[in-house]
Amino acid sequence: MCEVLNVSSSCFYRWLISPESPSEQRSKALLDKIQQVHSDSKYIYGSPRITAELHKKGEMVSRSYVARLMKKHGIRSKVKKKYRVTTDSSHSMG
Repeated sequence: MCEVLNVSSSCFYRWLISPESPSEQRSKALLDKIQQVHSDSKYIYGSPRITAELHKKGEMVSRSYVARLMKKHGIRSKVKKKYRVTTDSSHSMG
């Protein structure tokens, strides 16, 4: 198989043992922190606020990267709609 893929056997077996790259490991660790902040906020915070919380905890990460991870894993904020008056009771017919 190594000949077909044109890789050395040592590289292939190293890949089998540890298929996760350091960046993937960092992404998983960051995702755990994002999920923790999101649940602490009662699922209200979006990527800007989560990024701000991570910065407070010393995690230097961009908002776009946090947004990308959130989107990939289906993490969304709850959006509250602003209260809006739909009727005017002062002009009632009577």
